[in-house]
Amino acid sequence: HVARTVQQNSLINIIDMNLGVIGCQLAGHSGNVKSLEMLFDGKLASISSDGNLFLWNLNTCEIYYRFTTNNSLYHYYLKQLSNGFLLSSGLNGSQVYD
Repeated sequence: HVARTVQQNSLINIIDMNLGVIGCQLAGHSGNVKSLEMLFDGKLASISSDGNLFLWNLNTCEIYYRFTTNNSLYHYYLKQLSNGFLLSSGLNGSQVYD
C-alpha cells in the first residue's frame, strides 16, 4: 500500500499498488494534512493543521489513536524515532509523542 494526500486536503488516500486503485480513504482531519509517516508496526501516522496527530489502522481504515498536539507549532514534519516515539516539528518548535 502507498499513502498519499493531495496538497491542501484533509483526506488521505491509501492506494493498493497491486490493483492500482484507492483501497480506502482516511477521513478524520479537519485541517490540511501536513505530514505522513509509516510506523514500524504497520500503522500510519498523520499530522494536520487542525492540531491532531492520528495513528491509523490500515487494515480497518480507521483511527487507532488520537493525540491532540500543540497547534501553535504549525506542524510540517513527522518522523518516527528509533525508540518508537514520534517527533513532530514546525516553525515554532518540536514535540515528542510516546
